[in-house]
Amino acid sequence: MDASEIHDVLRNDRRRLVLERLREGAGTETVSDLAERIGAVEAGESPPPRNVRQSVYVSLHQTHLPKLDDLGIVEYDPDAKTVTIADNAGDVAVYMEVVPQYGISWAEYYLGLGLLGGLSLLAIAVGVPVLRTLPPAAVGGGLSVLLVASAAYQLVDQESSLVHRLRDD
Repeated sequence: MDASEIHDVLRNDRRRLVLERLREGAGTETVSDLAERIGAVEAGESPPPRNVRQSVYVSLHQTHLPKLDDLGIVEYDPDAKTVTIADNAGDVAVYMEVVPQYGISWAEYYLGLGLLGGLSLLAIAVGVPVLRTLPPAAVGGGLSVLLVASAAYQLVDQESSLVHRLRDD
């Protein structure tokens, strides 16, 4: 699957929400449960109004799930009304960094860590009272350890990482 197909899939909020839900849960959901969940997100209330839930259900059944199934991202059984995450979902997961409403992305985290390191070393160099007593090598070493630990955590946590793909093969 090429990047333009993946971006086309992720351009739609409902398709993204389907994939997020399948990745969070057991990997299989009913269309009704997906419609309920997505309807609640769209309406901002749980349970969502019946008309919202129905609209989501129809669009999932007629448009979004067949598209995801055709691309091999999910396995959609229109008779049983079930959706299961499929093998190609890993290709899409690389592009889906899910960030909580008040959270930060990994890119923002690493940017902040880099800025913290740079500003700490600058503060030591200009002689900021508390920081000037710290050796620059200790600050750099501590930030390096924090960087490696953060990256290791992200690799273990992110199911689309190379570590997970190699383990699953």
